[in-house]
Amino acid sequence: AEVFHILAGLMQGEAPDSQTLIQSRLSEYLRPDHTDATLLTASVLENLGRYELAVEAYDRIPAANPSYLAAQTGRVTALYQSDRKAEAVAGMTELVKAYPKYLSVHVGLGDLLRREERYGESAAAYSRAIELLGRPEPAHWALYYSRGIAWEQAKEFGKAEPDFRKALELNPGQ
Repeated sequence: AEVFHILAGLMQGEAPDSQTLIQSRLSEYLRPDHTDATLLTASVLENLGRYELAVEAYDRIPAANPSYLAAQTGRVTALYQSDRKAEAVAGMTELVKAYPKYLSVHVGLGDLLRREERYGESAAAYSRAIELLGRPEPAHWALYYSRGIAWEQAKEFGKAEPDFRKALELNPGQ
């Protein structure tokens, strides 16, 4: 199983996705609990536009597994790509409830809501992420910029401008 997984990893991006998928599926077949192989399978299925199968693969990762959050984040992405947008937003909302101290889930929810043009809700999700930052660093400029965009789109210009200024303060080159 490990050999097939290593081959799949080496092939990813170098060989056609269908060949990578064969190797990762063989790894899963030989060792159904091989989390990395399952995640690779799901990722390749997404690349192939087989979003429903990717969702099924992500769902095979149990909640007790350390990779569960990554799997569920991938699942949300696959749901969104398969035009199951309401389910994707609901899934990310559940992740926010389950992992309230993880910056990435708040940002992910903000991004999904912004794509759905739910700008006020998006800004609120970004605000929760910003609360988790502690002291902002230059790498966080994009978070302030994203919230500024959400506020601007929500016609809350007075709230957008400070975020744009903070983004420029954190990373003047952007």
